[in-house]
Amino acid sequence: MTTEFANESHAVMEDKAFVMERLFNAPLELVFKAFTEPEHLARWWAPPGYFIPLCTIDLAAQGIWRYSMRPVNGTPEDDHYVEAVYQEVKPLECLEYTNTFVDKEGNTVAGMPTMLVTATFTEMDGQTKLINRVSFETDAEFQTTVGMGMIQGTTQAWSNLDQLLQEMPREVVIMRRFQAPRELVFKAWTDPENIGKWWGPTGFTTTTHHRDVRTGGSWRYVMHGPDGVDYDNLIEYVEIASPNRLVYKHGTGAENDPHQFHVTVTFAEVDGQTNLTLRTLFNTAEQRKMVVEQFGAIEGGKQTLNRLAEYLEHNA
Repeated sequence: MTTEFANESHAVMEDKAFVMERLFNAPLELVFKAFTEPEHLARWWAPPGYFIPLCTIDLAAQGIWRYSMRPVNGTPEDDHYVEAVYQEVKPLECLEYTNTFVDKEGNTVAGMPTMLVTATFTEMDGQTKLINRVSFETDAEFQTTVGMGMIQGTTQAWSNLDQLLQEMPREVVIMRRFQAPRELVFKAWTDPENIGKWWGPTGFTTTTHHRDVRTGGSWRYVMHGPDGVDYDNLIEYVEIASPNRLVYKHGTGAENDPHQFHVTVTFAEVDGQTNLTLRTLFNTAEQRKMVVEQFGAIEGGKQTLNRLAEYLEHNA
């Protein structure tokens, strides 16, 4: 039996297994990267109503991919943990892994199915064909999982992936875990008096002229480089959802600023610590390339988060 979906995915039912297929309008390297790098995978993998606060990957045979899923309005106590063990890794060709629900300590959850997943990636005229086969040990496990909506959930996740693939060439994503509670990390990003103590790459200092931390508010400041060059900056806050998320537009403050970009910072609590994801989305892939190559955006972002870690260590 074949099940068709409006977004061009379809599933074929087999004996104790189902096979899903989709053609993505993105190059093979990009699709494989979205499946194997935590900073990308965590953004599209979760089913509707959930997000992924924890995602670690050891991409090798017998390596472990571990992640947790949390309801959007949930707490760490609501997390569901999954542990996958790679059986085979063929870069740009195939991923095969077992998938098991576990508890926080990594013990298998009784009564939950173990799945064997084989994902194959094929380049087709600049696009990528993905075939995903999910098999179960028993027919009861198969029927239960299908009944829980796994096919529909995967279909939605692939729709998320399709959107992400359009954005990946224009973005920079940096992840960091901080040894500090989420509320403290969030406060460091929104405290007008202390943000200048850690903001910016190594050697930079910050002079704030105006800061109104609220949705619709703004922060106008000057960054002073170690070479004596000053850089005008204007941040306009689009969303402030304490202590989970910050969204803002960042530019120079010039009228119709062509270099303005969009930033999303998410804060996820994991075992009393904080997983922070800093995502910068540029207008074009060319703008991203220029900022990365000429201004060292990736290294600068990492240095800024290093300074934040040092600040938190002395202000926890």
